[in-house]
Amino acid sequence: MTFAVDERAQVDRIADAAMADGMPLRETEDLGFLYSRSFCDPDGHAWEVVWMDPAQIPRTTDR
Repeated sequence: MTFAVDERAQVDRIADAAMADGMPLRETEDLGFLYSRSFCDPDGHAWEVVWMDPAQIPRTTDR
């Protein structure tokens, strides 16, 4: 299950709290405009918390 939050710092607060009883699933992903952390809960369900700022998405000039 993936869910988005409004602030980048929320990703860390939620993931840190969840991992107190669970375990990391993947490495933290930080692309500047997108930041996410994944973890498994004690029952083994996978979760991902995501923050994204569309204003920071790199623009291409290939058009």
